[in-house]
Amino acid sequence: MTHLRSKADVVAYLRTLIASDLPLDAASELAVEEITDGNLNYAFSACERGSPERAVFLKQAPGFIKCLGEGYKLSSSRALLEGAVLRIYGELAPDYVPKLMHLDEDNRIMVMEMLSGHTLQRSALSSGDWAPRHVADVATFLALTHSRSMPGSPLAAKLAHGGGPDFSNPDMCAITADYVFTKPLGAADATNRCSVRIHMANRS
Repeated sequence: MTHLRSKADVVAYLRTLIASDLPLDAASELAVEEITDGNLNYAFSACERGSPERAVFLKQAPGFIKCLGEGYKLSSSRALLEGAVLRIYGELAPDYVPKLMHLDEDNRIMVMEMLSGHTLQRSALSSGDWAPRHVADVATFLALTHSRSMPGSPLAAKLAHGGGPDFSNPDMCAITADYVFTKPLGAADATNRCSVRIHMANRS
């Protein structure tokens, strides 16, 4: 199995794909950066050096919770479901989701459109920096998703006849129940921890 754990791993992996439908030149030098703020997956951005607009985003789902380590198992099949859902959203609301360029089912790797120049919505909301267009975009996305997947729509017909994935995701539901609603309330739980700096700030 291919593991994306370093920048060199990402470069070597992309070299096997550039001949396919990726916006990268096979002769170019690739610049890779790891994206470290995720909890579950390994994630990287890769672009042609000197041409940041020619870029892709890669994500690999390991068989465990990345931020906790290999002792905390989690099925990597979540990547397959995410890829399948992205493809469906790409049909329903293509202007509101990143393009899925490649789904490597064997290695649980997705290669997607790189969204540069954007601000995470959670960061904008935390800082109070939001605008009416944010609400309009979310509302439009929801309207397109619902209207184009209602009973009688082509997508609903395809899914009803076994033309789509099983959307049940008990693994992700379970870790949400455990790591969001249960373990943070247990003072003795091994995953309930914070840095010394945050602890001292709370005491003061």
